[in-house]
Parts: sequence; structure tokens; C-alpha cells
Amino acid sequence: MRRAVALLGLAAAFLPGPAGAGLRDDLARCQDSVWPRFGGGSLSHQRGPDRPRTADDCYCLALGHWSGQAPFPGKDPVKAAQLARTAAEQSHHAAQGLLGFFYERGIGVKADPAAAVAWWRKGAAQGNADSLNALAAAHETGTGVSVDRAEALRLYRRASERGSQEARQRLAALDRPAGPLPGQAEFDEGRRLYLAGQKDQAARQFLKAAEAGHPRAQLQIGYQYNYGEGVPASATEAVRWYAKAAAQNDATAQANLGDMYK
Repeated sequence: MRRAVALLGLAAAFLPGPAGAGLRDDLARCQDSVWPRFGGGSLSHQRGPDRPRTADDCYCLALGHWSGQAPFPGKDPVKAAQLARTAAEQSHHAAQGLLGFFYERGIGVKADPAAAVAWWRKGAAQGNADSLNALAAAHETGTGVSVDRAEALRLYRRASERGSQEARQRLAALDRPAGPLPGQAEFDEGRRLYLAGQKDQAARQFLKAAEAGHPRAQLQIGYQYNYGEGVPASATEAVRWYAKAAAQNDATAQANLGDMYK
């Protein structure tokens, strides 16, 4: 099963971080065609004939060490960040987006929103849709950069032109008449708590917002149930909340739900 995507956990439309189909597709591609060559992430990638030869090898290994998916023995965020940097410094646009996410969340590196934005800019300059989405979200929320709604819209449009369903969905949301969604206050508080590392308290706020019908909160609490972040892990609850968000046309929830059925 591919790694699910969350609004906050892996990204997304409104919070900086690589989010969409690009990352999901890369995980599947790397799992199928790259990871088997490196012994499932064993130390063989550091020496001998199996060491990574290309930036894409390093990027795929970074995804493996970050996600901890089989055949990798577990998560190693420090190694993931090191490999992502190696690929990003060779202008691998997807790795630049991933490294930006690591800096935004403090995964394997010290959290640094400004560094996150700098790497997303590099990826966005090469047309990487996930980096464009992340940079747009940064401008929308003022994370690591000044709030600039016009720039956020421009970047979302560029991502949409690159085929990003997430960007199209966010543009549609921004075009709606102003007014808070039901549960918006709880969602905003959950976001604040989640970013502060208080995932159990965040989950309580997201659950309140999700029960009020907030689709992005439904996506997020589904993700937290999926991976046991602040709540007991429960595939049943994950599917239930993903389905509610998917029914409200949340593209990320639809993808996560499809992967769970698979």
C-alpha cells in the first residue's frame, strides 16, 4: 500500500509540504523499480556496486528511509534528509520539494521554515507541482514567508496547469464566497497544536471540526487514525473519515481511500 497523504502529515493544499499525486506516484515507482536494487535500504547503499549512482537513486532511497515502507526495516529520518539533500543539490526537483517538507516539519533536520521555502522555490522554478503547491500554501498562510494571496493564487494556477488536482481543488475553494466553514475555529486550533507537536490535543480539535463537517479536518483525522498520531491506530476509523472527506470531493482523501481499498 502506498503511503497515505494528509493535510498536515505529508503536506498539502493549505499547509506547506509535498502533497499530491507526484509524491504518491514516486513512492510507487521507487518501490517497484529502485528499492529492490538496494537491499531494502540496508547499508549496502553506502558502498560497493549497489551504492546510488544518480540523483534519482538518492531521492528514492530518501523516500524509503522516510516512509519506512517495506522492504525498508523502519524509518530513518536523518538518513532520509541526507539523501534528499544529495539529490536536491543535484537539481532533482522532486527531492527539492521533499527536502523543503523536511525543513518545514523538522524531519531529520532542524525545523527551518525559511529553508523550506528556499528549497520549494528551487523545485517550483523547475515546474514541480508539489513544490508549487507547497510554496503557494506558504504564501497563503504566511509560513516562512509573508502572506501574499495574489502570489498564492498564481502559484496554485501554475500547479494546476501542471496537472495538480490538489491545486485545482484549492483554487476552487479560494474562489468560494468568504466565510468560515463549520468547525473552522477548531480546525485552526488543531493545526496550531499539530505543528507544535501536540498531536493528541490536535486530534481532539480535528475530531470536533470533522464532526462538524469540515472536509480538511476529516482528511487529517483520518490520517492520524491511519498512523496512530495522537489517537489509537485504526484502519476502520481512517477509512470512515477519509470516506467523509472524499464524499465532499477532497482529492487527497479520495486518493488515500482508494489506496486503502487496494
